[in-house]
Amino acid sequence: MTVHYSADSRARVVELTVSGKITHADFEAILPQIEAELDRGPLSLVEVIDSFEGFDLDTLWDGLKFDIAHWSEFRRVAIVTDMTWFSPFARMADALTHLQVKEFKRDQLDDARDWARNWASLDP
Repeated sequence: MTVHYSADSRARVVELTVSGKITHADFEAILPQIEAELDRGPLSLVEVIDSFEGFDLDTLWDGLKFDIAHWSEFRRVAIVTDMTWFSPFARMADALTHLQVKEFKRDQLDDARDWARNWASLDP
């Protein structure tokens, strides 16, 4: 599997680690877990990108539908990667959405997790 899922339900943070290509099967495997966490309330996301080789079109479409349906339920998104080409996407998402999006280097994973957890005082 190219996507690893973990959650800290008490802190309301979901963490995804991506390595390689994201397949439709990967997306369908983690989707119920994320939705179960969202049923309990808003979340933050830590997205660790070790490597990224793309995704198939079904995954892109389903991902967009998921994002639109749950957009307001996420508070912070920490993008953790040493791949610098993600930076413009992170800045654009931070500027154009209600989300707080922040990029961290791979060796700052603990800082990213702490930042993602510290959203409770934010206005919904």
